[in-house]
Amino acid sequence: MLILGFLLVFSIVVNCILVWYTRTMIRRYFWASEAASEIFVRLAAFSDHVKGVHELTTFYGDQTIKDLVKHADDLISFMSQFKDFFSFTQPELEDFINNINNGEKENKNEENSQTD
Repeated sequence: MLILGFLLVFSIVVNCILVWYTRTMIRRYFWASEAASEIFVRLAAFSDHVKGVHELTTFYGDQTIKDLVKHADDLISFMSQFKDFFSFTQPELEDFINNINNGEKENKNEENSQTD
């Protein structure tokens, strides 16, 4: 009987530790997911801003800004590889990333048509 009592107490302690650990890991995961969501939003805003500057008559056709737009699009494309990992807590994030990717494809088509 003493052994069963000891095993019961041991089991309860181990289960409490596992519950605490699981809660801690879930909180960290949700925080990371929220942070990633914010990164995607800020990258998209940066890309839109640079594209807006590039379209101004003063800077239209400037190669440096054009390269900066391309770099921003490449960075967004790279970051979108992680969308499945972070879409667990942000279901609308997948739609947001798809919209960004569709915008990139349109921009690449426009660039290709301008260079031809």
